[in-house]
Amino acid sequence: LAELGVDDPEQLAKIAAIRCAVACFQNELAQAEAYADLALRDLPAGDANYRSATYHALGDTYRRNGHWEAARECYRKALEYTDQLAYPIRIGQSAHIHGALADLELTQGRLSAAATYWRRALAATRDEENWGRLPLPLVGWFYIRTAELLYERSRLSACAEHLSLGLERAELGGDVRTRICGYLLAARLALTEGDADRASADLERARLLLEGAAFAELQARFQRVQVDLWR
Repeated sequence: LAELGVDDPEQLAKIAAIRCAVACFQNELAQAEAYADLALRDLPAGDANYRSATYHALGDTYRRNGHWEAARECYRKALEYTDQLAYPIRIGQSAHIHGALADLELTQGRLSAAATYWRRALAATRDEENWGRLPLPLVGWFYIRTAELLYERSRLSACAEHLSLGLERAELGGDVRTRICGYLLAARLALTEGDADRASADLERARLLLEGAAFAELQARFQRVQVDLWR
């Protein structure tokens, strides 16, 4: 950073934090780590904005590259600053991080821990302070991911309730990814309940949305549900 002609350590630390975020976006992990080290070394201890953003971005990049423990540690450090952030950044970041931590727990088969993180994210939607202020797709995503965990734990009635609430908000908000996940889960739930016709209809809804979307993971999930339907 010497080439910038800036000699204020705090300003250089903020520039390093921004460059860390750019490197994370480009999935350049080694550069991101180097910039993060510079930023976190010289940022003031009370700088919640830049510190939380650096840990958050680095956590996403570690998770993308399969470094689960490092990702988990970064997310937990980012959460230490969440309460100091301005609304609505506070809510959005907290929700994303809790969701990411839930996904990390799922990769290791820890359903209870994952459910705890999604409950914390979902609790934000029930806080009167946030009513009408959270994006509908985000609220729908909370409900549907919670419904997925309820399904895995064979709590089908609660799963159906959360799924219905999630799809309602996802459809109103027009969020494609959330709707696809919702319809795929609806198809699985219908199959579990022995209703092949309803499962086929939900799967078709997911297929139509997938035609114009580039979600490789969801394509694979669709194929698995399709095979289950054909059996």
